[in-house]
Amino acid sequence: MKTNKNKSWMRSIYRMGLKAAIAALIIATPAFADPSGETLEAIVPGAGESPGDTPDYTRLLSPLALDLESGFENWKMTSESVNIVYGDWYTTGGGGGFLCGGGGGSTTVVNWRSTRKIKSPGFKVESIGSGASVIKLQSIKPFIPFNTPKVHNKVVPSELVSPLIDLSFNKYDKLRFEYSVGSGFSLLVMLSTDAGENWNVIKTIRPNGNTKFRKININLELHGALRFKQTRKAQLKFVVMDSSSRVIGSEGSGLMLRNIVPPPLYQESFEPLKKSEALHIVRESDSLVTLRWDHGVLESAPTPSGPWSRVENASSPHPLLPTLDMDFFRLRARVEGD
Repeated sequence: MKTNKNKSWMRSIYRMGLKAAIAALIIATPAFADPSGETLEAIVPGAGESPGDTPDYTRLLSPLALDLESGFENWKMTSESVNIVYGDWYTTGGGGGFLCGGGGGSTTVVNWRSTRKIKSPGFKVESIGSGASVIKLQSIKPFIPFNTPKVHNKVVPSELVSPLIDLSFNKYDKLRFEYSVGSGFSLLVMLSTDAGENWNVIKTIRPNGNTKFRKININLELHGALRFKQTRKAQLKFVVMDSSSRVIGSEGSGLMLRNIVPPPLYQESFEPLKKSEALHIVRESDSLVTLRWDHGVLESAPTPSGPWSRVENASSPHPLLPTLDMDFFRLRARVEGD
């Protein structure tokens, strides 16, 4: 019996009137016996054919752009405080020093010094006209006098962390977005496949030198020598590193993101089907066939390409009475609302 590879969330069979024949499409499952002695013929879709998706699955499987009009949609923002030291000091003697003390007999002379704790202003949604919006992070307003002899600047990190995403539906999950990175900024894109326990840098983006947006498409399944596992609980993180000048008179800079399209979000109520789970045809009598299954939602359609709809109130065993119509059946995983 032929088999056809397909997603783990769907197992299908269909029938063409009990008096004509019983035909079954079995996806990665063993053949089943027909007590009547009639042959169950395996029929697989032809080239270019693919099963249609119900509205629930279309919604579940479709990557959707982050809706900036409604905020950050459960994406979390964090930022750290750092101390910037600046002033006028110099070192005399041996090996040098910093602010006080020194080493090797050196002496640091401090005329004046100041320390200021700074923190990223955070990500904000900003309109750029024509109904479009971006996520923007602006550099901190410069505060150090322009003639200050010495400045020990530090990078100010900010993070934008996604909710849990599901990478288990296919082997070509991608992250798409557009960016504009100003001078003094860099952007790290990170991926965790264990709900935020460990992170891998999958992309480093440097300043692009202008305000034009650039598109990027990142493969979340394979990065260099790293092959990431098909997990249901992954997370993405944008880490913005702001090392802009803090001296008054320097030109401010910023970073903008838009059209962020991550893989589908994780749904706790989603119940994947295992490869061993399938619909089973059982001929109860000459006039009655039943469908049996252990998990999932039964759907039917007039053709293999759909449109598919849930069979209301269907439970196993589900009877199929004689009919002249052609009916197609499949199992899909449960999603939110089932």
